Amino acid sequence: MLKEASLALFTTKSFEEIGITQPIIISNLAKMGIFHPTKIQEKSIPILQSNGNIVIQALTGSGKTLAFLLPLLDVIQPENKKVQCIIMAPSRELVTQIGLVATSLFEGTGINIVSIIGNTAYRPLPTRLPLLTRSLCRWS
Repeated sequence: MLKEASLALFTTKSFEEIGITQPIIISNLAKMGIFHPTKIQEKSIPILQSNGNIVIQALTGSGKTLAFLLPLLDVIQPENKKVQCIIMAPSRELVTQIGLVATSLFEGTGINIVSIIGNTAYRPLPTRLPLLTRSLCRWS
């Protein structure tokens, strides 16, 4: 289990140094105001990129969402029209957060993001089902 409780949140490394090299992703991170990985990202991304399994426990705002989203770039193939990843979250708020971060992160990559939240009348599921093609999905 990776635990991070340090007050020094960011590292001096670049995303490229920890294996995130796609220019569009680096650009999207910059648009999000993110220029260096956090310590939890520096520790976890290489493990996940090598198909390792980890449990991350860290403070709110420490970068856990990007820590698990960034390694997905190695396995999601935008040209594949099937659902390739489903991320489940325990609350509507977390589904919304993951959806917003993933949408910003994967902008321009051809990866579609669809958030499905149970017991809500926001947008009926049948109207969103066609979007599941080439999608990264999260729901609670």
